[in-house]
Amino acid sequence: KQAAILAPTTILAKQHYNTLLSRIEGFDLKVDLLSRLQNKKQADEILENVIFFGSSSWEIVALRIGM
Repeated sequence: KQAAILAPTTILAKQHYNTLLSRIEGFDLKVDLLSRLQNKKQADEILENVIFFGSSSWEIVALRIGM
């Protein structure tokens, strides 16, 4: 299963990301942040892992709306 957390600003997306990292510590979950601050290569990699969800993909992604 996957989850995406949508935020209206980059700052709020980053805050959600940091909160998620601290709350899932010790669990085998992968979290990433996708916002305007990632370059195209990083964003493409994150999106590819979200779309092609598998054992090596992220389970939770914090997204900034309107990238």
